[in-house]
Amino acid sequence: MLVSVDLGYGYTKAVREAARREVGQAIAQAVHGAWSEKADWLDRVLLAGGGAVDFYGEIARLFPGAELVPDPQWANALGFYRLAREVGV
Repeated sequence: MLVSVDLGYGYTKAVREAARREVGQAIAQAVHGAWSEKADWLDRVLLAGGGAVDFYGEIARLFPGAELVPDPQWANALGFYRLAREVGV
């Protein structure tokens, strides 16, 4: 049974979940398409960024070796910060 819960702004939990699944599948398919010939070579896929947690399930379906990096929402910013400090920017 699908329960519909109003989360404000006129969106229900069911609508948001369906949209998240659809976007996640589109991302996973685009990545898989870009790596199609070499996708089997990948042992691990590291997920970082603001949507990593939200889209992990869909991406892991196509890439079983998918892993969330620690604190994925801040991982890109932290990585660029560390790189900037390393190169003296």
